[in-house]
Amino acid sequence: MSSILLTGGSGRLGFELKNLFDKNNIDYIAPSRDELNILDKWTIKKYANCSLIVHCAAYTDVSLAEHDKDVCYQVNVIGTRNLTELQIPMIYISTDGVFDGRKGNYMEVDYPRPINFYGLTKLLGEYESFRVPGVVIRTSFKPRPFEHSGALVDQYTTSDYVDIMSNKIFKVIKNWDRFPRIIHVGSKKRSIYQLALQTNPNVYKITRDCLEVKLPHDISLNTLLYDKLVQEID
Repeated sequence: MSSILLTGGSGRLGFELKNLFDKNNIDYIAPSRDELNILDKWTIKKYANCSLIVHCAAYTDVSLAEHDKDVCYQVNVIGTRNLTELQIPMIYISTDGVFDGRKGNYMEVDYPRPINFYGLTKLLGEYESFRVPGVVIRTSFKPRPFEHSGALVDQYTTSDYVDIMSNKIFKVIKNWDRFPRIIHVGSKKRSIYQLALQTNPNVYKITRDCLEVKLPHDISLNTLLYDKLVQEID
């Protein structure tokens, strides 16, 4: 595999993926925001010779997105659309937040129903990515150590720390043509509070009703398909 275009290389996931690309001698470019503005079609055209796009760049502030809708939409939806005009296969990093959280254990075939604006734009970004071959990776990750002083006891997820999740995502990138159009990548189900305690023993409990933004209750992902495919590949 050569000439991967990595967007969002300065972000948490992008940083981890760059380390994995380096360790595995994978040819990639990770332009800065000044070098690649995904809202500027002219700068995008400079990367037309790449063989694969790993699209990590996104507007990710869930709370602020409710008040900054235009920018969030432009980055997550229009930016993705602009990249697809290169007609290069794309690995699109999506989120478990495309689901409403009513039942948990969501499979790839389950109907997405986001309940906040950020989740909506990521779902629309998924649809935009379908313009080219590739894989939509629905996942979730946190920085190590957990960065907030409070963590939700009433939101359940299959999220994990970014150094763990990046290794799982890297396996999809290396073998993307052996994965289906959508794949769920995650760890074991637990509350955000339970996850946070692993790296921040002083974190305190909070609940979703303390926050201004509407958050889903149980957005855990069913990862049986990912586990099966990775076992076959390994």
